[in-house]
Amino acid sequence: MGAVILFLRRFEAKQDQRICGLILCKVNKLSDPKKGDLTVDTKIIDGIVPKIQRKIFENLGVRLFADQGSRFEQWLHIEICGLLEQAGMKTTPEKSDGQRSIDIYFRDNNSKEYWVEIKVVGLKSSYGDCKKATTLSGVWKDVGKLKNMRNACRIIMIATFPGSIRDNKSYFDMITGSVFELKSADFKFQRKDDSEMTGCLYWGLLK
Repeated sequence: MGAVILFLRRFEAKQDQRICGLILCKVNKLSDPKKGDLTVDTKIIDGIVPKIQRKIFENLGVRLFADQGSRFEQWLHIEICGLLEQAGMKTTPEKSDGQRSIDIYFRDNNSKEYWVEIKVVGLKSSYGDCKKATTLSGVWKDVGKLKNMRNACRIIMIATFPGSIRDNKSYFDMITGSVFELKSADFKFQRKDDSEMTGCLYWGLLK
């Protein structure tokens, strides 16, 4: 009887090892580096967007800069870098690879690299008054820089105000077509002289 029990225990131990081996194979396969960017999403940026929304709404100075159409993009760079550092990311603003400078570079806890380009598009009261060619070329320039960054997660982030670009189908389709999934979040500036101004953040993983 003792020999039978010993045999069964050895058999069960081998089965446990086999099962553990299969599970480890599945986990390793999910993190297959050959899949590159497709295995990485934008969850780190997703997590800081609500904080950006609050900061925009709470800071009257941001509204003053936005009214003049200047420096809002630089303010976004600073805030996003700070939020990434607070989230534990190793962050470098305006990092160069020797040929080009990217707005924000950071590494997560697994040493995965991320490159982020940020563009602010100022919209006037109607699209007819907006210089679309200038803003469109600016966005595509940033997309072009990101396309040259390989073996990393490449994220484009666009802030539009006042309002969003959803009503401009050609512009919206252009941005949507450049990423795997376009995400968005509306934001509101702090009220000034009884006037309100809203905007929208868009971001996505570059194809």
